[in-house]
Amino acid sequence: MHNELVFCQSIIDCVCNFEYPKDRLRIHVLDDSTDETIINLVKKRVLMWRKRGIRIDIQRRICRHGFKAGSLNEAMLSTRGAEYIALFDVDFLPEPDFLLRTIPSLIANPNAAFVQARWTFTNGKESLLTRMQEISLNYHHKCEQEARSRASFFMNFNGTGGVWRTAAIEQSGGWNTDTLVEDLDLSLRAYLNGWTSIYLTDVECLSELPSTFAAYLSQQHRWTSGPIQVLRKLVGRVWKTKQIGFFQKIFCTCFLMRGFVHLINILYFLILMPFTIWLPEIAMFNMVNICLSIVITMSHIAFTPNEFSRVLAYVWFDNAMCLFKAGATISGMFNFGLAKVWHVTPKFARKIHKDSPIVDAATCDKGPCGQNAFCDFDGVSYECLCEDGHDGDPYNIRTGCTPNSE
Repeated sequence: MHNELVFCQSIIDCVCNFEYPKDRLRIHVLDDSTDETIINLVKKRVLMWRKRGIRIDIQRRICRHGFKAGSLNEAMLSTRGAEYIALFDVDFLPEPDFLLRTIPSLIANPNAAFVQARWTFTNGKESLLTRMQEISLNYHHKCEQEARSRASFFMNFNGTGGVWRTAAIEQSGGWNTDTLVEDLDLSLRAYLNGWTSIYLTDVECLSELPSTFAAYLSQQHRWTSGPIQVLRKLVGRVWKTKQIGFFQKIFCTCFLMRGFVHLINILYFLILMPFTIWLPEIAMFNMVNICLSIVITMSHIAFTPNEFSRVLAYVWFDNAMCLFKAGATISGMFNFGLAKVWHVTPKFARKIHKDSPIVDAATCDKGPCGQNAFCDFDGVSYECLCEDGHDGDPYNIRTGCTPNSE
């Protein structure tokens, strides 16, 4: 997490409520926040759950080198002995039985590097923008990811909402910081080393879609330029490895080159379409291409059938994004400025799932150690604890003080 105020406590509550043996569960909060308010909120939440017997720690870095991948690399140093590692972005709200429904798949398939759950969305119906994103991501998860997994083709980890086998991470070289898509980078290296992957469409994990156009563009730039960076980095290894067959190599290459489709579309609209004015004989060719593009785009709607009435809006939206994504492809190809910086997608939490286990909490200015205390409400009374000012462990506990709302 990085300065994400609205979700910094909800994700901690969710993972601390996992239905899993507490002596076999250890939680690491990777907090790169620089805002003191958020730092204090996270610290208080961690202290509260420690008091309840949960093994939970905070990792903070002075320098954000490597962004998410750099943070994950540092976290790997403190997870030695853990056989599996579950990863969640700050805006995700996993269900309490998430681990019980995912880890058995890794146990049953010792050659599987990771298990990926299906994303669902708290704000999919919030606006036209989020509806368009929901259509696109439902197609990705319900069609693309499941088909790749079933066909034993390369399936990338989506970066969050999944569980990795620690041995696969280590054997594949860990989290690299030289691309914007460390998840795709690692999952491809694992695939080239002979590991497989599992997609569980029946295991859902709630998350938030970008609700502003600026946030959406920032996310899409990373998702478009990142795979081109991985193409430059690993396409040679794809064709040299003996772990996968010829057709799998073709698929991997095409998968990484998808960004170039946007460049082809732009050239088509700018060059070939105007030529129909002077060369009527290619008009039929153009009409076939346009119809084919529309049919392919409309096929996405099959996986979000309740949005069928907006199919024309989605066709327009998908094609209108081509110019932006073409620019992102060029940026990734030549590693321009924006392809070197990880921009955190803003989160707003305008709609939190009603079943998310958010714990009611407040602060108290009359702690037993003479400092501010943090209090949580159990439905009857408030229970307060103080920080000792040294290592962040609970200093003392007292019940019954009157809290002041934060």
